[in-house]
Amino acid sequence: TGRVPENVEGMESEKIKVADTDKSARICRLVSRIQRAIDAGDRAEVDALIEQLATLKGEGNKYVLKLRAFWHIKQGEYDSASSLLTSLLQMDENDLDAGINMAVLEIRMQKLDQARRRLLRLRHIYQDNTLIQGLLQQIGR
Repeated sequence: TGRVPENVEGMESEKIKVADTDKSARICRLVSRIQRAIDAGDRAEVDALIEQLATLKGEGNKYVLKLRAFWHIKQGEYDSASSLLTSLLQMDENDLDAGINMAVLEIRMQKLDQARRRLLRLRHIYQDNTLIQGLLQQIGR
């Protein structure tokens, strides 16, 4: 008749690990393609690839939201970027990437006092971050 494997749970665990590894590899390849499309300025390709990433990681995934916000900033779509970054910062007010991108957005929108306050708060938390220092110098602390 056949023998039932002794460690069926272990086999299931291995299947899950393989599936997770495959998904991670697909995500890495997709992120590389997104970076190349951003560098090339291919709006349609970036939008399509970000949609694929959202399908894999989830629409509400923080990385997906940050990437969307970054892309909106690059496109000059500041209202859309601000909305996404505000949502991210409501989830975690100390999120370094979202905080820096919001400060960049505020600088571009000439909201220098807001950017300065945000950057000073971030500098207090992330004391060794050179990007924060550079942005503060750019706006003249």
